[in-house]
Order: sequence, then C-alpha cells, then structure tokens
Amino acid sequence: MISGIQLKIFIRDLEINRAHVSIRYDRRSSYSNALVTVNNADRSAETEINTGDDVSIYYGYRGKKLSEYIGNVLRVYPEKDQVVISIVGQEYPGKRLIKQTWLNETPSAIIQYCLNEIGMKVGRVDEPGCMLDKFVSSNYTVYHIAFLLKDICKRSYGMNMNGWNLFMDSNGAINWGNFVESIDEIPVLETGVEMVVHNPTGSKGYLGNYVEALLIPWFKDSMEFRLIDDSRGIDKVCRAVTVEHEITEKTRTRIGYV
Repeated sequence: MISGIQLKIFIRDLEINRAHVSIRYDRRSSYSNALVTVNNADRSAETEINTGDDVSIYYGYRGKKLSEYIGNVLRVYPEKDQVVISIVGQEYPGKRLIKQTWLNETPSAIIQYCLNEIGMKVGRVDEPGCMLDKFVSSNYTVYHIAFLLKDICKRSYGMNMNGWNLFMDSNGAINWGNFVESIDEIPVLETGVEMVVHNPTGSKGYLGNYVEALLIPWFKDSMEFRLIDDSRGIDKVCRAVTVEHEITEKTRTRIGYV
C-alpha cells in the first residue's frame, strides 16, 4: 500500500484493513461495482463472507475526508490463498420490478414515479419534451424503463437522446438527463503533474479516450474535469463516462471521457 493512502473495509461486522480494491463507475451501466481481493490463507474469508452482506469501503488520503463506497456482496470467488469479493453498488436495482401502465404521461413523470415506487432518492429529472399516449412496464426495473423511454423518444419523436442516462450522484440521488453532476471545483489533470497517462485514441474497456491519474477518491462518472496535455496541445473540459479507482500497490484513478 502506498504511504499516505488510507483504506478501511467493513463487510457486515468484519473489518478488513489490507486488500486490493477496484471500484468502477460507468455512466452507461445501471449500477457501479467493486472488486475486493483479500488474503485467504486460512480459508476463513470465504466462510465468513456471504452473498448479500452489507459492504462499506472508506478510502482516500490520510488527514483528509475519506470517500465512501456502499454496496452489497454479489459473489465470493476463492482463488488459492486469496478470495475475490464481487460487490454491487447501492444503486443496484436487484429484483425491484415495476408493473404499471401510463396514459398521456411525460417520460419525466414516469421516471419520477418509478424512483419513488422503489424508494430511491430523486434528484434532477429532465423532460425530453414529449407526451406519450401509452407506456406499459411489464415487471421492468427503473433502469430498463429509462432505456425504453429513451428509445421511444428517439425513434418515435426524433429527439436527440445521446448522453441521456440514469445515474446516481454523490448525494445518493438518482438523476435522468444529459447533464453533468455539479461540483464545487472541477479537478485539473495535467501532463507531468496529476496525470500519469493520456491515451486520446482509446484503451480497452474505456469509451473513446482514456486518462490515468493519481487517485481522485471522490470522482465519479458524469462529473467534469479539465484536461491539459501540452504535448498534444489539449486544454479542455471533459465529461467522465467511466471511472475506476484502483487501490493497490499502484493507486490510480482511470477515466474514460468524452
């Protein structure tokens, strides 16, 4: 573990202080996920950790406020002398399905109804600007409903729905629209300073463009950052599409952006 980085993991009532952690956010996905790899030489981890267990991961720099990732254990994978714990974020829809029919309703009203129905905190929900004669949800998750509404607005009403997504912001609220999360000050990633690698032609697993930087623990998808790459003459504000925080011997934040 790099000096200056603090990491605490709680799985139910089990505290883990040494582990390899990867936390991934993706604006195109309905939920975030994390992988935690811990030593399992005595085979205790795989018996003490169960699917569905509550998980809290606190990480960041010593002396500063730690970021928190909350989720639940999805699966446990024993591998020789270690165990890999797969975790889904708190926004995971699970089996919370909605069966409902709407007549003469707007997409935004449908989204807000669904979020309230499953008990999610509602943030900003934008209105595409159309009225649907009829919309039917036959036991769908709210994320699938958002996908269907986006497709209907695009195909039936000719609307530009590029960039429209459901996403959870830093306050735990679910938002829908084509906008970025508002933050007090956007981070600046500059060649030779905070930025370690910049690949504007894309990298496997990322959308279009890719930046690797020193750990920015609070940063998530749908946030903006300023990119400065003097060697390529780039100085612009970008939107994060994917964000991965890796907390291992090489602690990094990797960002796929547009």
